Amino acid sequence: MKLVLKTTTLAVLASLSFGSFSAARAEGPLERKVAIYTSLLDCYQKLGRSKEVGNTFATLVNLKPNDAVLQYNYGYHLYTTGNIAGAIARYRKACQFDPANGDYHGNLANLLMQTKDYNGAMLEYGRAGERFRPQFDNVQKYIQQLAQQKAYQAQLATQKSKQKTAAPTKRSSDDDDE
Repeated sequence: MKLVLKTTTLAVLASLSFGSFSAARAEGPLERKVAIYTSLLDCYQKLGRSKEVGNTFATLVNLKPNDAVLQYNYGYHLYTTGNIAGAIARYRKACQFDPANGDYHGNLANLLMQTKDYNGAMLEYGRAGERFRPQFDNVQKYIQQLAQQKAYQAQLATQKSKQKTAAPTKRSSDDDDE
């Protein structure tokens, strides 16, 4: 069984190394490393090896820390593995390195909505542009509804406290004037 898996891994690796993004075509040592790890990443993704994909993304991010696309893709991988906090951090870096990319901001806002950071989501939807305008409007309305609910809950709490302080005293049998 292991022999078949190793053969499959080598076959995928070999097919990718002769593809359009070959390590042999890279110009310097850094570019060669990036090309090799990118090929490995593709192999691991095709084989569905999530742990290795994560480790390879981490290595690539160390090699190319200012690459917005790499940061975004790593964030998406983290999201698919359930690491929302890590995904948000990577999406923020992608937005930092490419602030004009509305999709990065919009998807960061979607993740912030999942963590109930509504103000942060509204800010990112605003940065995302017109494509995410409906989500921006919905978050704005939702924040207003939350504020109304909070005000209503506070009003109910003050009414309950007033009722407790102004509660009538219990009548006893001595209170009769007869």
